[in-house]
Amino acid sequence: MPPLSFYPRKYALFTVSADDAQPLVFCAGDKADAFSLHKAVPETGAAFATAVPGQLLTLLFGPLWVSAYVDDKLTHRAWRRDGKAPYGLSHPDGMALAAHTFTDALADKAAFLDPLDRGQLLLLAPMPEQALRLARTLGDMPDDAPYRTRLAQKALRQAFAAHREAALSHAARGERAKALATIEEALALYAGEDEMVPAWTTPEANRKVIILADLSLPQCRHYRIEQKTEQLAMLGTDYAVFDQADADAFIAATADATLALFYRVPYVPRVAEAVHACHVAGLPCLYETDDLLFDAAAFPGARDTYGDDFTDAEYSELLILPPLYRAAMTACDGAIASTDALAAEMRAHMGTKPVYMHPNGLGGPHLRAMNAAPDRTGGDTVTLFYGSGTRALQQDFDLLADHVLAPLMARQPHLRLALAGHCDMPDSLMPYAEHITRLAPQSQESYWQALAGADINLAPLTPSRFNDCKSAIKWLEAAMFRIPSVVSATETYKAVLTDGENACLAPDWSDWTAALEQLTGDAAMRRRIGEAAYAFALERFGPDGLSRNIDAIVRNAESRGG
Repeated sequence: MPPLSFYPRKYALFTVSADDAQPLVFCAGDKADAFSLHKAVPETGAAFATAVPGQLLTLLFGPLWVSAYVDDKLTHRAWRRDGKAPYGLSHPDGMALAAHTFTDALADKAAFLDPLDRGQLLLLAPMPEQALRLARTLGDMPDDAPYRTRLAQKALRQAFAAHREAALSHAARGERAKALATIEEALALYAGEDEMVPAWTTPEANRKVIILADLSLPQCRHYRIEQKTEQLAMLGTDYAVFDQADADAFIAATADATLALFYRVPYVPRVAEAVHACHVAGLPCLYETDDLLFDAAAFPGARDTYGDDFTDAEYSELLILPPLYRAAMTACDGAIASTDALAAEMRAHMGTKPVYMHPNGLGGPHLRAMNAAPDRTGGDTVTLFYGSGTRALQQDFDLLADHVLAPLMARQPHLRLALAGHCDMPDSLMPYAEHITRLAPQSQESYWQALAGADINLAPLTPSRFNDCKSAIKWLEAAMFRIPSVVSATETYKAVLTDGENACLAPDWSDWTAALEQLTGDAAMRRRIGEAAYAFALERFGPDGLSRNIDAIVRNAESRGG
């Protein structure tokens, strides 16, 4: 008889009675005279369970393990080695096999099932929270501890997913308050997960930093991950970077790490499990972000601040993220911000935990691009440059175009405009389309090459708490090519730059117009501010200084456990 197959998430419960002539054997390989179970136990051909004539054998297949009962008594349990492969069950012709329904398994007629098996069955029903509660309240069963842990983990993930889907539904209907409340309920599922945490001891000389990160945004990945690993390498510190989807490998790496960093990841189950693993191992962990993502009053911006290609589903996802970012941050032992303004916002949530500031800066790729940049030559035209690495800044550019650029280009036919990255063309600029060059999102090197040919860099940001926390990357990337920038007067730009010296700070649109009128007509002023910006960028944001700063942060965090 061909084998029956049961897939990872499919429930199966069978019973069979041994007749007078043949005992029942349930084993791992194909050598059995009666039942054969494939891919469930490691010992090929070894007996899994037996029933003598007159006894009843019950076989329960769940997503995590298979159990065998003889006359309603649990006798054997085997963990599934390959969670992606189906179970295979074969038996000889003529052997009576009775299947039970899911309801049967949870009803009184199957009340003999072990609590762990009942909990596993609940995972297959729309009741994940019941499975989670059951897994957490099971008695002292040392032999079943791994199963209980996996059951709780799986139930927690399913319960979280159910809450997340409900939250997204609320967000899509414009019910953000309900969406956020539902996410808070999901976060409450983690309560008490880290009650017992061992004390941290000062690590030995061999330092290793492991990083679990959202690697999906190229600019963020470059400045917060690739640049940091470059700095760690300069210090001789070992490191390993893991994408947020690879949390299991990150957890395995905690065994020989001295510090863990979590970058820009929400507190979804796999991240929560990774943070918990750090706490259990006594490994200090820091949360890092470069945007004010954890405050629902500040993030995300209004729907119309995003570009035309940003879908409603993507925006609904953003609406429910702030509590998840906040929970991940506060679960860690400390935090790292990219600006002083962002560090102040983080301290409001971190209590007595330390918050460090580590700015974005120049690294090896910047220095190579600076050395390769061609000499600048004057000409009859003046090129303005605007670039965006995210779709969230469309409204900022639209306002700049309407209030400043369109009137300026109407008055100055010699102006040219280069648009790079995620940027839709505003209607107000359509009359000047022949003077505008558009560059699609591209590699960092290509982006910098386009920027290097510009005369003036534009960095508009509308006033908001979110934008006040953003770093000075746009100014920095222009400064490395000696290009002057006009920037909005955010808290970060005001704290870092000096108006008229290494940048032009513009508090409102009239200031933008005045600054651009002056710069477009004065080549000497452009050269003076560009040179000053170049020198300041190297002094304030050079690789050596940033390496010393991250070294101090890592040492402090390792010594104090956060």
